[in-house]
Amino acid sequence: LESLKGKSVEHTRRYHSPSGAETVPAKVALENLKTGAQYPALADDDFERLGNAIHSWLGALPSARSLDGKTMESVALRCLNSFGMTDILAPADLVAMGKELERWIEDKYPDATWSTEVALSSRRSEGGQWVGFADLLLFLPDSKVVIVDHKSAPIAPTQCEAKAQSYAGQL
Repeated sequence: LESLKGKSVEHTRRYHSPSGAETVPAKVALENLKTGAQYPALADDDFERLGNAIHSWLGALPSARSLDGKTMESVALRCLNSFGMTDILAPADLVAMGKELERWIEDKYPDATWSTEVALSSRRSEGGQWVGFADLLLFLPDSKVVIVDHKSAPIAPTQCEAKAQSYAGQL
């Protein structure tokens, strides 16, 4: 330590969030899941809260899939209530989103095992580690894994590809 006295020492952060990753070119595959729900008109500061309410419902979905409709709506209501969104979106709309996601997964990956909010870490080429969570991983019988990243935004369908592309770096 005596040899470092009075010298500036370069320090590199060890942990980095994937959401802070640079945008990278990637092939984006979009699918329009039809739920009938319309994105409500909101004040700018409500978009994050609504997104968090939707995210919490989709995160609960693997556990809620076996519930009856009334109980599902009760869980969906708690998700909306947790973020103050009960007057913005109906619990039935969240349930419909979940049912459509479930239908899509069953159609494309019928034998997948679902796991939500999975902690992930990997080495970062610039030094340190990426540390984050995957919204939903689908483990397939052939040992492949599908990453599903939930996003919600009040944008036109024509803007979806560019919006998805802006998140490619974190994936």
